[in-house]
Amino acid sequence: MSRLVSAVLSWVSSFAVAFLVGSVVRDRRTGLRAGLAAGTVAAVASWVVYGVVESVEGQVTGEAASETDIGGGSAGETAVGE
Repeated sequence: MSRLVSAVLSWVSSFAVAFLVGSVVRDRRTGLRAGLAAGTVAAVASWVVYGVVESVEGQVTGEAASETDIGGGSAGETAVGE
């Protein structure tokens, strides 16, 4: 799932829940305002979290690649003193 799709789905689901709750508690206008606010907050949070996860995954992948080269030299060589 792309970053944009994740943000849109978060916005839609949060808007729907907040709209329903706001409409039941007060009126349609309150539900609309609550939905817009909750949807926007959820979309921004989703966008930020997705970026952080991508960054961490990139670092972990980079670390895994560098760990395979620890020790330098080929598999057939032995260290001095062995």
